[in-house]
Amino acid sequence: MASPLIIEEPALIIGGVQKGGTTTVFNQLATHPAFSPAKIKESHFFAQTDKLIEKEFTWYRSLYTENGIRLDASTSYFSNPSIPPRLNKYFKAPKAVLLIRDPIERVHSGFLQTAKVIPTLESRNLIEIAKLLSNTKQENHFAEEQKLINTALREGTLSRTFFQPDHYQVRGQASFQAEFEDPAWVHRYIWESRYDVHLPRWREAFGDRLFIGTFEDFVSRPTELFAALFKFLDLDFDPSFFDFGNRANTTALIQSEKTKKLATLNAYISRGRLGSWKRKVLNPLFKGAYRSIIRRDATERPQIPAELSCIEPLLSQAKSLHTTTRLP
Repeated sequence: MASPLIIEEPALIIGGVQKGGTTTVFNQLATHPAFSPAKIKESHFFAQTDKLIEKEFTWYRSLYTENGIRLDASTSYFSNPSIPPRLNKYFKAPKAVLLIRDPIERVHSGFLQTAKVIPTLESRNLIEIAKLLSNTKQENHFAEEQKLINTALREGTLSRTFFQPDHYQVRGQASFQAEFEDPAWVHRYIWESRYDVHLPRWREAFGDRLFIGTFEDFVSRPTELFAALFKFLDLDFDPSFFDFGNRANTTALIQSEKTKKLATLNAYISRGRLGSWKRKVLNPLFKGAYRSIIRRDATERPQIPAELSCIEPLLSQAKSLHTTTRLP
């Protein structure tokens, strides 16, 4: 008899990295008949405590309503050392996909993404964070970057962590409270790019069930990357099935104060008591117009400050791994 806490069906986990193209890859695969995508992209379910996972496992199962390869994409999985073995515990021989990006570009894009989603959340300066960490020894990196987060939370330059106990409730996804093991992961912008630390854990847990690609190859050579991915999955690949020109979650830097206030108001309502009403009533009417305003007033792919070069030594091994992962 199958265990109620194991998903027996074939599964593909897109584990990150944040700002590595995970949303677009998920959206592309979700349209393919071989896959059964989770109803919630980025459920972050296995980034919760084991206690909550076991308690709410039936809810997670309910995210899959079709036959096919279960498709879960959650960027919080990438740098959490508990998650690769945990996925093997709750799935039967799952496969995993990781997309990595030039590590300094990813640091910059990850910071801007947080500032864009909730402009009042993060008022720290990324260059200052980088300079403070530039002379850190690699073995002390995690602790030192976490200290900066703890200080920012005390001083109010980081108003709160992005992931909160009401995470599922305010998004209308579930009634239970979240129990994130590591709610601050998204604010460790530089640590998230330490591929030399994170990738070995995934390789140890998944072995030949792991596919690693790059954001840059997905942008410039998507057909070749997907051909390699489908070969890894033992699936036939038809490039005419996909629309590789449609990218999601591109980083945009909001320029005007009026638009910043609009984005702040949107975030405030979404996380408040009116969040459910907004999703049901306002989103169908105004979501397209809101996104158009944000995009019209934003600079696509803002330039990376030259000052971020100070963290190149800290990310040198990650840079080497990224380079050798590129398609030949």
